[in-house]
Amino acid sequence: MSKWTKTNVVVSGTDRTLLNKLYQIIMGIYGTNMPNCPKTFSYDELIKALNLSNSSIICSATGENLRQESDGVIKWKDSFNGIAPNDVYKAIASVFKGLKVVYCGLDENEFPCITNDVDGLYFPQRYVLVEDMDGSFCKSLFNTFEELSDCISDYYGVSLSSPGDIQTFNNRYPDSRISEIELRKTQYQY
Repeated sequence: MSKWTKTNVVVSGTDRTLLNKLYQIIMGIYGTNMPNCPKTFSYDELIKALNLSNSSIICSATGENLRQESDGVIKWKDSFNGIAPNDVYKAIASVFKGLKVVYCGLDENEFPCITNDVDGLYFPQRYVLVEDMDGSFCKSLFNTFEELSDCISDYYGVSLSSPGDIQTFNNRYPDSRISEIELRKTQYQY
């Protein structure tokens, strides 16, 4: 499996009580590890909070942008150096049986997408926009077609109504290029 450095994480399930309990555990450690910094939570602290401190899981990742949607789904983004936090995702699912942890990882150097969301419920597609800014290339990533479309509309004044419009855009704006990155779906389901 490729290494990646950033991940979008979603925890879902039908048991709202379990979702709320996990959210409260994470909120208990959210922002406590780095005063005067944007709120984050340490995966090492999360392992301790899940009472798994005797486990062999060691992960220097941090989560940020924690939120709970109105349907109870919990979302955050993480970043890390080194080994991807698969074991942390597995630990969450093992402690909270009935919850499903799906993620979509990205290696910023090569832009491969790695996900265990085999149904494409949370991570159905990913796009990259590469723009030539006077010889310096700017790359922007989009998790959904809607995000890409909004950006193109805001900055280019062009409407993309379906993925089929990408080629038309690429032909019209030769200094910019939109590419669809195929999601490599793994077999990991916790």
